[in-house]
Amino acid sequence: MSPYDKHLNVRNHLLAFATKLVLLLVFAVGTATEAAQETSLTISVKTSDGQTLSGELVALQGNLLEMTSNRTNQTLAFEQIERIDLAQTDSKAPSASLQCRLADGSRFNATKLSISAGRATLNLSSNASITLAQSSLKSVLLFDTANDANKLKQWNEFLTDFAAASDSIIAQKNDALQAIEGIVGDVGEEGFDFEMGGRQVTVKAEKLTGVIFYRAERDFPDFVCEVQLIGGSTIAAAQIELSNGNVNIATGTGDQISLPSEIIASLNLSAGRSIYLSDLLPTTNDWKPLVASQANLDNLAKLNLSVANENFSGQPLSLRTLPTDGLSFLAKTQTYERGFAIQAGGRLAFNLNGQFKRLTALAGFDPEMEALPGNVQIEIQVDNRTVVSKVLENRRLVQPLPIDVDLVGAKRLIIRVNYHDGRSVGDRIHLVDARLSR
Repeated sequence: MSPYDKHLNVRNHLLAFATKLVLLLVFAVGTATEAAQETSLTISVKTSDGQTLSGELVALQGNLLEMTSNRTNQTLAFEQIERIDLAQTDSKAPSASLQCRLADGSRFNATKLSISAGRATLNLSSNASITLAQSSLKSVLLFDTANDANKLKQWNEFLTDFAAASDSIIAQKNDALQAIEGIVGDVGEEGFDFEMGGRQVTVKAEKLTGVIFYRAERDFPDFVCEVQLIGGSTIAAAQIELSNGNVNIATGTGDQISLPSEIIASLNLSAGRSIYLSDLLPTTNDWKPLVASQANLDNLAKLNLSVANENFSGQPLSLRTLPTDGLSFLAKTQTYERGFAIQAGGRLAFNLNGQFKRLTALAGFDPEMEALPGNVQIEIQVDNRTVVSKVLENRRLVQPLPIDVDLVGAKRLIIRVNYHDGRSVGDRIHLVDARLSR
């Protein structure tokens, strides 16, 4: 082979190698681009000042969010954010067969629970599995109870009133819930291991409404956000970060949870700073008629008990605002997602346990009552001390009544709407946008 042929041969080998290298680089870049596209998360961010930002999530760590919006990188502190919604593909989560609550208030909808050696494993209805310390569990509600609104209400009321001195299994008897105290052990396919009076038994899940675990009162760290999962589970996150496509969460109970980002529906960062009053379950919701009468009292009470997050017609809560000149035909009606509709004679009570600093809300008459005379007294008590006592007259109320109450150290909150003029016509109040600040 001549020197020229040797040179040509070497050149051809080099060209072939270079071509392969270029193709390899193109493939690698394309693969990396596709991977980046697959792992990128489209988000919508509602800020504390009312703006809405859309873009790609870059990082979530500490108390900072980094995102790209309109080709510009932005960094927001959690204090600047109300809510983060993640754009997810439509996916229907499988039906849950149980609802598990943690001692810190987190709530998991799951298809299966198993407990062994002090560890609880939950298969979530959002197609993920998590493992927690058994000591983190507060209660387990077994379905179909949780799929039945009336039974769910009965369970929530039972949880509020029941003071556990030990673990308890809960069963339905004669339309009432009955507790049997003992010690709950492992949970498997056969049911719940239960020790009662020194005797060990395994109770099948289908015989139970639920289980309550005894937990001594303790303080939990403040949570930075409430994580909402596809499938309805909510987690009170003391810490949260995004890493390798997973959202890593530290709960108030000390558990570490790692979940794929595609099952995260939203992050409510305002929940760490405030919650809606309607998020709390009232310890008391009762009603008394203007004139006491035992005739049909129970049926009347059921019709007039306060309702959350809708009016008495099942429509959104709303308030009416008149212009300063009082021309009623120019009145504006604004709807609200959260709050209570309260009939005169109604009373709501809540346990606060010193967790909140302030209550803010707006109060006014149900706009459906605008043609009626309506005259009530709104009374708010904090630890048996009256802090608000205000008479409202429907035909004279121009603007909703702003409510701002100091709750520092408060254990109990009571809200009453009292009859005032000896009549009950039109005495229907909407208490809206009621927030408890931490």
